[in-house]
Amino acid sequence: MSKILAIDVGNTNTKWGWFINGELLRSQKTRTADVATVAGAMIDSAGWHSRSFAVAISSVVPAATSAISAACRSRQIGIVEVTPTSQSVFPDMHPEMGADRIADVVAAWLLHGRNERPVIVIGLGTASTMLAVDRHKNIVGGFIAPGVNLLFDVLHQRCALLPKFDLSTAVADLGNTTESQIANGVLLSAIGTLRTWIDTGKAALASASTGARSSRAKPIVIGTGGLSEVLSRFDPTLFDVVDPDLTLKGTRLVGEALLAKGKTARRSGAGTAARRAGGRKPVRGGSGKAVTGTGALPKKIKTRLRLS
Repeated sequence: MSKILAIDVGNTNTKWGWFINGELLRSQKTRTADVATVAGAMIDSAGWHSRSFAVAISSVVPAATSAISAACRSRQIGIVEVTPTSQSVFPDMHPEMGADRIADVVAAWLLHGRNERPVIVIGLGTASTMLAVDRHKNIVGGFIAPGVNLLFDVLHQRCALLPKFDLSTAVADLGNTTESQIANGVLLSAIGTLRTWIDTGKAALASASTGARSSRAKPIVIGTGGLSEVLSRFDPTLFDVVDPDLTLKGTRLVGEALLAKGKTARRSGAGTAARRAGGRKPVRGGSGKAVTGTGALPKKIKTRLRLS
């Protein structure tokens, strides 16, 4: 029986889910700012014996990664991390690709593309992201932009008279008050941006297709992240699939593959394996700077948008 605790550490929220034999039993969420305090409780929350399961983590916040790794080490629990080189699905993964996006694209390709159909995966969290993959497992490219809630934050912070809003009151129509015009404007701006991204991705995938007619199969568009379900309610045709647990599923898939490769090592020295895995340093890109996943954004932009 395979038991994995998958943890997705985002810039704003951290989500974790318990998998048995690939099935997600349940998931929980907390603020990433609180992870250092609740890391131990997070790991203990299922009540499983420490030697009966392992932890797989995709993280874009090094401090939270360290806290979770320390909690695993103290319990002698093995931990594996999603990185560009730890996954084996995409051999040419860019070395600065963020862990959350890696988990998303692995799960999108294996679970929804079925290892053969082109996929466009869109993540809607602190940042909005997109990746397009052709049927030959080539990552053709993608986009990164400020997330929907960041747009509300920036308007509130930079415009003295504007209060902070969210999408709870938004409708896909003209607004008649300042509040409704902001909420509706951000909503339709987000939907319009995503539609342009999807159209651009589909065009790029069509251009990249060669050979038989089957290589031009229509891409499947997957939405994930906190706002994917919200935006799909306003525009049901935006995504083919909404999978709010995609990042957890991808983290589990990468984790299981890594653990399968290291079964002998884990049997002969589980404590040592756990210490080694738990002590991994943050992935570093060609610049030598720690990669912060949704990201690889320039430092000035991350500071200005409060992504870091």
